Amino acid sequence: MGAADSKFLSDTNATPSSDGITTIANRILQADPLLEKLKTLEIAEPLLKSPPSEVGLKDLLLRHVHNSEHGALDPTTTASLLTLYQEWQRVTSEKINKNQEDLSNKIEVVEALAMKLLQRFNSSLQLMKTSAADLEDVHTIKEEVKEMKRKFDNMLLQYDSLVKIMNAEGPDFLRADIKPFPSMESINKQRMTHST
Repeated sequence: MGAADSKFLSDTNATPSSDGITTIANRILQADPLLEKLKTLEIAEPLLKSPPSEVGLKDLLLRHVHNSEHGALDPTTTASLLTLYQEWQRVTSEKINKNQEDLSNKIEVVEALAMKLLQRFNSSLQLMKTSAADLEDVHTIKEEVKEMKRKFDNMLLQYDSLVKIMNAEGPDFLRADIKPFPSMESINKQRMTHST
């Protein structure tokens, strides 16, 4: 009879002569379910078998390999693992190669676009430089034309005043040959009549 099956009675109201051990009437006869589960567990065979125990100092120092299958994987398991690794390596290398090809294609496209943009920029820059040089030449020519027009107007005024002096004070044989320039209004009228 164990401690779970018995109970020591020590009642404070009872006399010292009535102390004793009595059994429990309603005892549970079922086994513990956790113990039953533990009993049903089985030990599986490990993938790696334990190497033989190293007993000597030589085995401990040199880690002597014994001619047995201990400490090695099952050959079929090793072959399947190697096959899986090779397949993974092949798929990974194919993905890397495809990504590298895509990247190289994109880089080539970007380089071609950059070269075209650079050529267009250079041609636009050259055109702008040429236009700026032409504008400077136009400005210079415009100033030269203004200066020539001013000199020509001055020369016409001097000629007109000289003709007036010759008509007023010059000899008679020169008066018939020298005629003043017509005014600009009369020149414009003549042009209008010829155009119609």
